[in-house]
Amino acid sequence: MRSHKTTERRSEAVVRKPRVLTLADLTHMQEAGAQNSKHPSSLPLNAIEVAPSVFQWRLANEEIYATRAHIAVLVGALTRTDNPAPLDPILVMAVGRRYVLIDGHCRLDAYRIARWAGDVPVEYFEGSIHDAEIRALEANKKDKLPLGKETKLEAAWKHLVRGRSDEAWRYTQAAISERTTVGLRTVKRMAGVLKKHGEDVSTGTWVAARRAERDAEFKADDDWKEKKVRRLARQLAVCDNLTKNPEITARALAMVSALLPEMLVSEWQNEAADTVLEQLRESHPDDANRLEEIIWRRGAL
Repeated sequence: MRSHKTTERRSEAVVRKPRVLTLADLTHMQEAGAQNSKHPSSLPLNAIEVAPSVFQWRLANEEIYATRAHIAVLVGALTRTDNPAPLDPILVMAVGRRYVLIDGHCRLDAYRIARWAGDVPVEYFEGSIHDAEIRALEANKKDKLPLGKETKLEAAWKHLVRGRSDEAWRYTQAAISERTTVGLRTVKRMAGVLKKHGEDVSTGTWVAARRAERDAEFKADDDWKEKKVRRLARQLAVCDNLTKNPEITARALAMVSALLPEMLVSEWQNEAADTVLEQLRESHPDDANRLEEIIWRRGAL
């Protein structure tokens, strides 16, 4: 039996199958030949391909420690006894002659970390690659490790951006709001930014687009500030401790300068408003809508 500490150490080095597929790869595989008609109830690990950029909606840096802890629990379930049972089935689809994972990335990681020797129980998704992307998003909305706020925002942004060139992704703003659980006002704001800046923001994330919108409001003589901001951001990015314990980070910044907390609140009011609204919407949607209306009118969003 492996120790709990060993399981934790192994879960920190999450390694998925070295070769990952892109949307272009999947499209080529689908067009290259007939679909695999065999649908066994389980598959060996080496038969399951992954395409995280297509089906993994969770951001790479989102809730890293929560994800690792979740995987550690799964690894523990697979290594706890001499005759462990497999985890719940993962969702795959046949693309060409191969099988590609749609939902169950953490479970697949756990199998690999635990060096699972048997086959893995699977379920099959029947539909297009586009439908599978949406299915992956909907599955994560119900996942035990729920999608974070930033991932939901990026999912809504992805819908809007891809809808510009791909009719299959063209949904109403209300439908995008319902699917991603991002507030309709926020989706409307995203659409406005996309319409205003177009190609300048369509290849990046919503975070980058939101920053571009704010940058556009800077005066020409404020460019030096932006350069200094970006330089400092690069310096801070190499300090991992900043994100491990937000409370300690906040208190340390306040210790550096008593003016920092007030300045940070001023700079981050939009992000803070988004966070408050998303949290409030989960428990008191009517109150969240009223608060969002007030903030919207005052121009804070």
